[in-house]
Amino acid sequence: MDKITIDIPGIYAELTNLEIGGLSKATIDDVSINVPYKLLRISFNTPNLHTEFDYKLNGTLLGFPVFGEGKGQLSLKNLQTELLIIFDIVKNDQGDDILEFKSFMYGADAIDGLHAKLENMYNGDKEKSKFF
Repeated sequence: MDKITIDIPGIYAELTNLEIGGLSKATIDDVSINVPYKLLRISFNTPNLHTEFDYKLNGTLLGFPVFGEGKGQLSLKNLQTELLIIFDIVKNDQGDDILEFKSFMYGADAIDGLHAKLENMYNGDKEKSKFF
């Protein structure tokens, strides 16, 4: 993945050169389809979703200023994800009914926690960085 930008009140971050691992270990817990409402629901669990990336960060977290630029790692343990897909039923070129996805929503919860490591927080200030 090339880049993720987080721009919310109080925090601005750019994550680049992302490498994501662990999705191959995901297991599907449930799949259901509600044809009258045109809704497909998929629930799955990923034991350990992990990423490595380069970051730039500037903002405030829990009232404390945070800033830095460097390498980062993020691990989400026991990640439970639910995906809702809204669809239409349309005809393909052969005249068969197929699902055409219109939009989707998702939610996720790292049941056993999120673990992060950000190198060079506070631009290398060891005293400030010890809290992270």
